[in-house]
Amino acid sequence: MAELPAPPVGGPPLLPACRLTIWCRADDHYRHHTLVAELLQRARAVPVAGATVFEAAAGLGRTRRLRRSGVLRDAAPLRVEVVDRPDRLALFLQAIEELRPALVVTERAVQVLPGALP
Repeated sequence: MAELPAPPVGGPPLLPACRLTIWCRADDHYRHHTLVAELLQRARAVPVAGATVFEAAAGLGRTRRLRRSGVLRDAAPLRVEVVDRPDRLALFLQAIEELRPALVVTERAVQVLPGALP
């Protein structure tokens, strides 16, 4: 991972963390429910500090088809962001290993203010 910049002088010390970003579609399913619901259940089970799902207004993926929320709401692109300590995110990645072929996952080093991560 990339080297993080030093915290600002005089400010509170920042803690090292990672942000996983996962892309999928609203109509992706795993067994009997949506893939995004499965991701959130597994994030809760690890447990990670938090996970948020964002719905895109529009997106273009592998199929080169334009997907728009509202018009094609069931196929809307979704972005799931999970921020936590690297050790917890490693556990989360293990927990979603069987789902990964259906996902695009990126990881980035970030810094958070103290108290944000349990």
